[in-house]
Amino acid sequence: MKKEVILLMIATLFLSYCSNQENNFIKKLIEKNKAYQSIHFKANQKYYYSNGIDTTFTPFELWAVRDSEDSKLGAYVWADNN
Repeated sequence: MKKEVILLMIATLFLSYCSNQENNFIKKLIEKNKAYQSIHFKANQKYYYSNGIDTTFTPFELWAVRDSEDSKLGAYVWADNN
């Protein structure tokens, strides 16, 4: 019985610690992103078809620009996949 109580206490502390760290990380990420007016990045999308022998790669360039007048997203997003 004593072992189960100790294990339960450790699990509770571990889970509460992890959840606090995750919330802090997300809040910090949101605050840092508020400083940017626009974001541009490149990405590769991979497709694997089970009936094929190779993976297909599709390169993308993505832009996101904040716009306070846009009531739905608050931004414009443009993707270019060549």
